[in-house]
Amino acid sequence: MTEVYLAIYDLSQGMARSLSSQFLGPQYAIDMIPHTALLVFGKEYYFGGGIQCVDPQYFRSRSGLYPVKTELLGTTRITQGEFDVWCRHEESTKYNMATYDLLHCNCNHFSHEAALK
Repeated sequence: MTEVYLAIYDLSQGMARSLSSQFLGPQYAIDMIPHTALLVFGKEYYFGGGIQCVDPQYFRSRSGLYPVKTELLGTTRITQGEFDVWCRHEESTKYNMATYDLLHCNCNHFSHEAALK
Protein backbone atom coordinates (compact mmCIF):
# COMPACT_ATOMS: atom_id res chain seq x y z
CA MET A 1 0.00 0.00 0.00
CA THR A 2 1.19 3.48 -0.88
CA GLU A 3 0.35 6.69 0.94
CA VAL A 4 -1.39 9.45 -1.02
CA TYR A 5 -1.01 13.11 -0.03
CA LEU A 6 -2.69 16.27 -1.22
CA ALA A 7 -0.32 19.21 -1.64
CA ILE A 8 -2.09 22.58 -1.37
CA TYR A 9 -0.35 25.65 -2.78
CA ASP A 10 -1.29 29.33 -2.78
CA LEU A 11 -0.66 30.67 -6.29
CA SER A 12 -0.93 34.23 -4.96
CA GLN A 13 1.76 33.57 -2.34
CA GLY A 14 -0.27 35.43 0.29
CA MET A 15 -1.40 38.33 -1.86
CA ALA A 16 -4.99 37.11 -2.41
CA ARG A 17 -6.12 37.99 1.09
CA SER A 18 -4.74 41.53 1.16
CA LEU A 19 -5.70 42.46 -2.39
CA SER A 20 -9.16 40.89 -2.33
CA SER A 21 -9.90 42.59 0.98
CA GLN A 22 -9.00 45.96 -0.56
CA PHE A 23 -11.26 45.44 -3.57
CA LEU A 24 -14.09 43.40 -2.06
CA GLY A 25 -14.01 44.47 1.57
CA PRO A 26 -12.72 42.49 4.57
CA GLN A 27 -15.89 40.43 4.87
CA TYR A 28 -15.36 39.07 1.33
CA ALA A 29 -11.62 38.47 1.44
CA ILE A 30 -10.30 35.46 -0.46
CA ASP A 31 -7.75 33.52 1.59
CA MET A 32 -5.75 32.14 -1.30
CA ILE A 33 -5.75 31.07 -4.92
CA PRO A 34 -5.36 27.30 -4.55
CA HIS A 35 -3.39 24.93 -6.70
CA THR A 36 -3.47 21.28 -5.68
CA ALA A 37 -1.51 18.20 -6.62
CA LEU A 38 -1.35 14.58 -5.53
CA LEU A 39 1.87 13.29 -4.01
CA VAL A 40 2.10 9.57 -4.61
CA PHE A 41 4.80 7.09 -5.68
CA GLY A 42 7.40 9.77 -4.91
CA LYS A 43 5.99 12.00 -7.65
CA GLU A 44 3.80 15.07 -7.84
CA TYR A 45 0.82 14.70 -10.19
CA TYR A 46 -1.05 17.83 -11.23
CA PHE A 47 -3.05 19.34 -14.08
CA GLY A 48 -1.30 22.18 -15.82
CA GLY A 49 -1.28 22.17 -19.61
CA GLY A 50 -2.03 18.44 -19.39
CA ILE A 51 -1.41 16.01 -16.56
CA GLN A 52 2.12 16.44 -15.27
CA CYS A 53 4.16 13.96 -13.24
CA VAL A 54 7.37 15.36 -11.79
CA ASP A 55 9.64 15.12 -8.80
CA PRO A 56 8.10 17.34 -6.09
CA GLN A 57 11.37 19.20 -5.52
CA TYR A 58 11.68 19.91 -9.23
CA PHE A 59 8.16 21.41 -9.31
CA ARG A 60 8.88 23.56 -6.27
CA SER A 61 12.25 24.84 -7.46
CA ARG A 62 10.92 25.53 -10.96
CA SER A 63 7.71 27.28 -9.83
CA GLY A 64 9.01 28.92 -6.66
CA LEU A 65 5.88 27.62 -4.90
CA TYR A 66 5.85 25.52 -1.75
CA PRO A 67 2.82 23.83 -0.21
CA VAL A 68 1.01 25.82 2.46
CA LYS A 69 -0.41 22.50 3.61
CA THR A 70 0.09 18.81 2.86
CA GLU A 71 -2.63 16.39 3.94
CA LEU A 72 -2.52 12.62 4.08
CA LEU A 73 -5.56 11.37 2.15
CA GLY A 74 -5.01 7.69 2.83
CA THR A 75 -3.42 4.77 1.04
CA THR A 76 -3.87 3.11 -2.33
CA ARG A 77 -3.42 -0.43 -3.54
CA ILE A 78 -3.05 0.47 -7.20
CA THR A 79 0.39 0.50 -8.75
CA GLN A 80 2.16 3.48 -10.24
CA GLY A 81 1.77 1.86 -13.66
CA GLU A 82 -2.00 1.57 -13.21
CA PHE A 83 -2.25 5.17 -12.04
CA ASP A 84 -0.11 6.39 -14.96
CA VAL A 85 -2.41 4.55 -17.42
CA TRP A 86 -5.44 6.23 -15.79
CA CYS A 87 -3.72 9.63 -16.02
CA ARG A 88 -2.90 9.16 -19.72
CA HIS A 89 -6.52 8.22 -20.43
CA GLU A 90 -7.84 11.22 -18.49
CA GLU A 91 -5.41 13.53 -20.26
CA SER A 92 -6.58 12.31 -23.66
CA THR A 93 -10.25 12.83 -22.80
CA LYS A 94 -10.67 15.36 -20.02
CA TYR A 95 -7.57 17.04 -18.57
CA ASN A 96 -5.67 18.70 -21.40
CA MET A 97 -4.96 22.21 -22.68
CA ALA A 98 -8.13 22.28 -24.78
CA THR A 99 -10.40 21.37 -21.85
CA TYR A 100 -8.91 23.59 -19.16
CA ASP A 101 -11.51 25.87 -17.60
CA LEU A 102 -10.80 28.08 -14.59
CA LEU A 103 -14.11 27.26 -12.92
CA HIS A 104 -15.01 23.79 -14.19
CA CYS A 105 -11.88 21.84 -15.14
CA ASN A 106 -8.71 22.90 -13.34
CA CYS A 107 -5.96 21.43 -11.15
CA ASN A 108 -8.29 21.18 -8.16
CA HIS A 109 -10.83 19.15 -10.13
CA PHE A 110 -8.06 16.82 -11.29
CA SER A 111 -6.71 16.32 -7.77
CA HIS A 112 -10.18 15.59 -6.44
CA GLU A 113 -11.03 13.10 -9.17
CA ALA A 114 -7.61 11.39 -9.06
CA ALA A 115 -7.85 10.99 -5.28
CA LEU A 116 -11.27 9.33 -5.61
CA LYS A 117 -10.16 6.99 -8.40
